[in-house]
Amino acid sequence: MQTDTLILIVAAGAALVAAIFAGMSWSRTKDTSGSEAAINQKIDSEMRHTREQSQVAVDGLDRRLVTMTNKVDSLERAMADFQAKTSKELGDVRVAQEKGRADMQAGISTTLKGVQDSVSQQLIAIRQDNGKSLEQIRATVDDKLQKTLNDRISQSFKVVNDQLEAVSKGLGEMRGMAESVGDLRKVLSNVKTRGIVGEVQLGAILEEVLSPEQY
Repeated sequence: MQTDTLILIVAAGAALVAAIFAGMSWSRTKDTSGSEAAINQKIDSEMRHTREQSQVAVDGLDRRLVTMTNKVDSLERAMADFQAKTSKELGDVRVAQEKGRADMQAGISTTLKGVQDSVSQQLIAIRQDNGKSLEQIRATVDDKLQKTLNDRISQSFKVVNDQLEAVSKGLGEMRGMAESVGDLRKVLSNVKTRGIVGEVQLGAILEEVLSPEQY
């Protein structure tokens, strides 16, 4: 601002000096036969005209200077407003970005926690299912082993019982045979009885060999 004003003042002064020198040069080239009063009057008129032109130029420069000053002030205010608005908008953008980043981090954390909880629950369910399956398999195997063992024990007992029954039956038959032998010995030890038995046996043999008409 001060530099522009100084330039305008220097320009106005230079214009004024140039006008004075022009008037003096023009006065010197005039016919020297005129009176001194006419010359002085002419010089005064030229100087007055020059001062008026210089004043008009200075006034114009002042008006231009005021206009430029107002424009510069308006531009400075506009720049200040723009800077303030830009700073506020940048601050709002920064706050929004930070909030968005915080919300994103919170959302990611929530999502990860949900995934971890879901995976943990699924793992727990898988372990429980595996435990139940193992228990069922173990129970099935135990049942089959117990059934097989019971069947084999029952079969073994049946075989033993059959063998015991066979032995008992054999012993009974042996007792019967022993008793029959004893009875036979008693019968054979008596002569009369032996004769009767011989006759009976002979009759039985004859019945088998001969017809009734033959004996």
